[in-house]
Amino acid sequence: MKNILDVRFPEELNSQNLVRVNCPICRENGQSHYSMKINDINLGLQYCDRDDLWWVSPRPNKDFYSALYTKYFYNSPCPNQFGYANYEEDGERRSQKAIKNIEDFVPFVSDLAKESLLEIGCATGELLIEAAKFGWKELCGVEIDPKCCETCRDKKINIYEGFFEDINFNNKKFKSIFADNVFEHVLNPDLFMEKCSSLQDEGDFLIYRLPETEQPGPRLKLVDHTYHYTRKSIKRIFEKYNYAVKEILYTGTYTSDDGENRIINMTVIGVKNGNN
Repeated sequence: MKNILDVRFPEELNSQNLVRVNCPICRENGQSHYSMKINDINLGLQYCDRDDLWWVSPRPNKDFYSALYTKYFYNSPCPNQFGYANYEEDGERRSQKAIKNIEDFVPFVSDLAKESLLEIGCATGELLIEAAKFGWKELCGVEIDPKCCETCRDKKINIYEGFFEDINFNNKKFKSIFADNVFEHVLNPDLFMEKCSSLQDEGDFLIYRLPETEQPGPRLKLVDHTYHYTRKSIKRIFEKYNYAVKEILYTGTYTSDDGENRIINMTVIGVKNGNN
């Protein structure tokens, strides 16, 4: 089996810390297509042809990923496969990217959607600041990186610190939820989608920007992207949680430093249906 990743991080990882998972849509085992290595521990890349979805299994557990995100996500030793190389440089880039993201999806949302916006994985809050200029009223974000949360607080942004799935929102609801390059990192898509659904009512908008995986499977961000979606698979998981996909847009391409690989990005705009 072809190995497509061999990287090291200064965090302990052993075979006892690995987790095996099935396809989150059909619950079936995937087909093993590629092998990967982190700290000399063998991982796998699975594929479900029924749902057109790739994912990492076996993979490290949540404790390992938590350590990587809080320590190395914004100063990554291998940014093509995990996180960002430089926090400050990428912070400047995110300011322009935030405006572009809003311009992409704002034509597809209702005026009522601008009553409230929750951004999951808001980093230092650039999109939330720009969203106010586009007419959004109540704004708040979720972020796991402590330094980013501190920066958000300095900007007077309402911020929840921690993993989205673990946060208690005290029965609060949001007309719009947005996540930019987050859902592909999620360890449990079912739990994440259930949480989103619990925070929204019929007619509310769920918007994800994430990679659109090409065949024959992913080659970049293999450490932090635990799932690699296509248009078919992301539509199926939205529908599984009672969201109608209103639009899927092409929203940019990232090319690796060596120019040999790329990630195509898509923005998925979903509207919550009424209860079945």
